[in-house]
Formats: sequence, C-alpha cells, structure tokens
Amino acid sequence: MLIAEDLLLLATDDATGKLTVSSMQLDPGLAGAVLIELVVAGRVNLDGEGKGAKVVVIDDTPLGDPVLDVALQSLIEKGPLKPGQAISRLAKGLRDRVNDQLAERGILRRESGKVLGLFPTTKWPAQDSSYETGVQGQVAGALLKGLEPDGRTAAIISVLTAADMLKTVVEKPDLKAAKARGKEIGAGNWASDSVHKVIQETQAAMTAAVMVSTTAVVIGGSSSPPHQPIPGRSPVTERAGAAQAMAVASDYPPAIAPMTRNGSVPFATTSGSGSSGDSCDRSSSQA
Repeated sequence: MLIAEDLLLLATDDATGKLTVSSMQLDPGLAGAVLIELVVAGRVNLDGEGKGAKVVVIDDTPLGDPVLDVALQSLIEKGPLKPGQAISRLAKGLRDRVNDQLAERGILRRESGKVLGLFPTTKWPAQDSSYETGVQGQVAGALLKGLEPDGRTAAIISVLTAADMLKTVVEKPDLKAAKARGKEIGAGNWASDSVHKVIQETQAAMTAAVMVSTTAVVIGGSSSPPHQPIPGRSPVTERAGAAQAMAVASDYPPAIAPMTRNGSVPFATTSGSGSSGDSCDRSSSQA
C-alpha cells in the first residue's frame, strides 16, 4: 500500500463514499505523499538549497507500481522542477488513479450516478474497512498515546499535519494536542532533509490553493451586480433553487484512483486487507 492510498482512505467517509476534507487540502497531500515515496525509493532527489532547490530524477527505473510510475514519468518528461511545481504537476489526476487502485484492491467500491438526473457523480464507499482501521489505530496511537511511530506512520502523520487533515483521525477535542504532536513527529529524524522539504512544500501548496480559492470568491463576490429578482419567482423559490444548486456542487467532484506497490517505499505496512475512508466525526469507521 502507498502512503497516498492511506491518506485517501482516511479522507473518505466509509458509508457515503464522499470526501470529508477539501480537495485543496487532499490533492497536495496526495502529491506530497507520492513525491516522498519517490525520494525514499531513490528515484528523485532535491538538489540545491532554499528557494533554489529543484526536484531532479536520479534514477528512471520504474518501480512496478502504476501510481508511482506515472508520477515518475511525469517528472522525467518535465525535467527539474521546484518542489511546489512538482507537487502541482503530480496532483493532476492522482486522486482518480488512487481511488481506482483501492477499488481494484477490494478496499473501496465505485458507485456512479447522476444528481438530479443531470450531473454525473462518483462515490467511493468502503468495501472492506479493516485495513483503514489499522492505519487509524497506528496514527492515533502516535498522536494521542505517545507511541513511537515507525517511518511509514511518521510519514502519514507528517503529511496529514502539513495538509491540515488531522481531523480525519482524531476528534475535535483532541485536535490541538494532535497538531502539536504531529509537528513534533514531522520535525523528527525519521526522514532525510529532502523528505522534510517535500513536507514543507506540501503545506505551502495547500496554503496557496486555499488562498487562490478565497481570492477568487472575494473578487467574484465584490464584482457581482446587486441581485435582481427573477420575474414570476418568489424570493423563497429562488433561495430554494440556490440551496439545491449548492447541494449539487458539494456532491460533484468525483473521487478516483490508486495502484499497487511492487518496489514502493521501504516503510513498514499495516497488515490487513482494508478499506475506505473516514469521516470528520469519525462516525463510520471507528467501530
């Protein structure tokens, strides 16, 4: 299993198959996780210092994992990139591939449909949640019980912290303590300088995505003309229509796809045959 697969499981509600976090948090997190795997596997490295650092492919040998090999080929084709640029490039289509892979593993199942009979939507509810339950236990144990994480669990926690996704693992009352512990683990000596840099860039990419989205909303709102009622429609009808449109929009970004891991990162893997996502209130997966 890939670290990115674990992240997507934690971010997907077992029952509904919907994401429990924003794609602006999740997608950079998935890309950062893939980049970490490529660094640890010796396929890429970060050359240079500070703002001059670049992601460079040092070994183009495929790893035998479709998700990682697509990512590696993407970096080969583009050449050296700044870490943030590499994360943005790797994020494209990544969630689709990871979801597909988890479905192939029998962990998630794909449910396709249409909202209002018009808008296509895909959900990914759990088929087998045993693997995810094991991951949650290891992550929560390290965050809240002081257990020492292995390298793989430390990587998961570091990316969850950088992407502000710890709420997929712990309850709200424990979130402050979990964030503090997550930062402590992220700064530990379990990883190379290159991996630590990737984690920092993951957080920067997530922050940038949120800022761009917020700016777009503010600009769009400030430039919108005053609302004019639609002739023949009451304000109540218009508000109902707007609420319906918002429900459609919130349902729309379909989730998608992973792969296998022959030659992936030499992190310890949680045993189990596992499952799908998690919810912010942890209602569906903490059995």
